[in-house]
Amino acid sequence: MKKLKYLLVCEGPTDVAFLKRLSSKLGKDLGAEVTIQELSPQRDATTGEWPAHGWNAVRTWCKSWRVKSDDDFASIAPHFVELAKRRTWKALVKTSADGLIIQMDTDIAEHITDLDERFPNTALGRREFCEKALFNWINESETSEEKPVFLLPSYAMETWLLALYDPSENVFSDLGTGFNYEEIVNLEDRLISLGFSSKKKKGVDRLAKKDSQYLNYADRVYNNFQTVKSRCSEAEKFECFLIESIRNQ
Repeated sequence: MKKLKYLLVCEGPTDVAFLKRLSSKLGKDLGAEVTIQELSPQRDATTGEWPAHGWNAVRTWCKSWRVKSDDDFASIAPHFVELAKRRTWKALVKTSADGLIIQMDTDIAEHITDLDERFPNTALGRREFCEKALFNWINESETSEEKPVFLLPSYAMETWLLALYDPSENVFSDLGTGFNYEEIVNLEDRLISLGFSSKKKKGVDRLAKKDSQYLNYADRVYNNFQTVKSRCSEAEKFECFLIESIRNQ
């Protein structure tokens, strides 16, 4: 059996748990042992706790490990230049893995302010805008020979959970015929109404975020993956990435 290892930068610990489990199961079906090692966030080895993270931390990591430009090197003290050259995402991959996956939900597109234009002022789709931002943060482009895999679900990873349910379900009764799962904004409210575990946060019901729950969710998505990928293009893209990676190994 082929073996592949990917490094992961994502929004939070439940994404780590979900993607590790789902990738492993999909990989086995494709004849490969796929393992994922989280780079950010990472669980504290002493306390066992996860740090606060989110999309801002994804951006911070990307900028910290970006491919450095001549302008970057010009602003670095000479004795640190060689170290800076080695502090890139490409160097991390080269020494320890087959690739890098960066996951970020696209519900934050409106909050990205460090590109030339804000999302509402562009003609780009939500995913395309977030992809452009990630390329900018790591100082790469679509034409780069080597680039990470971007996993950019709309509006969020939890869309794949909502896609487990048929369009005829009551939870979708307010939506028009032929609605697009990836355009549903109020994911949490709908999932909670379907019985997904929740807790109060500042007086508002929010999805409970526990690793064990998201391992279960990953199993459910895996068991119904043909349906999920037919309703979520990002899930299909992720499977295609795994297929191509395994084929080229």
